[in-house]
Amino acid sequence: MKIKLDTLANIAALGTCAAIVVTLYVRPSPAASPQPYQGPKPYTVGERMSPLPGANMTAAPRTLFLALRHDCIYCHQNLPFYKTLIEGLEGQSSRQVQLVMITSDDKATAQSYVETNGLSFAQIVPTTEVALRDLRVPGTPTLILTDQQGRIEGVWIGRLDDARQREVLDKVLARKSGAT
Repeated sequence: MKIKLDTLANIAALGTCAAIVVTLYVRPSPAASPQPYQGPKPYTVGERMSPLPGANMTAAPRTLFLALRHDCIYCHQNLPFYKTLIEGLEGQSSRQVQLVMITSDDKATAQSYVETNGLSFAQIVPTTEVALRDLRVPGTPTLILTDQQGRIEGVWIGRLDDARQREVLDKVLARKSGAT
């Protein structure tokens, strides 16, 4: 009888351990689940962008804001595209579009990121995560193209596939759609 009780106690203990393991490791934690964006609605074409403290939107006829972070995986994946974009803009005879980096990194981290990756911006505007959301930037990377009055001409959020990269190049470099 003692052996049966010991066996039952061991089975109960194993069952309890299994339940704990399943609860902790198999079922996803609510904290680990991605949370939907809770900030203001991102900008859409035709809206007017709010003034960005520290950024001069009138230095060129158009401004392309790039919201980037040094630790953003999609920003890193898009680096070759950003370099192509910068080279395309530098190849223009007159500066029609200025590039402005918006980042929640501190100034030193942002400058290091820019230098390490061979990027070039007219301005680097450090801000905070809260301020990015207030600017209606849902995350990084986000690209926002404006005219001198702040009217939105294009918005691209997240990692850019080949088709969206061509769309950005066409819009920013004022190329006809489908041009290579």
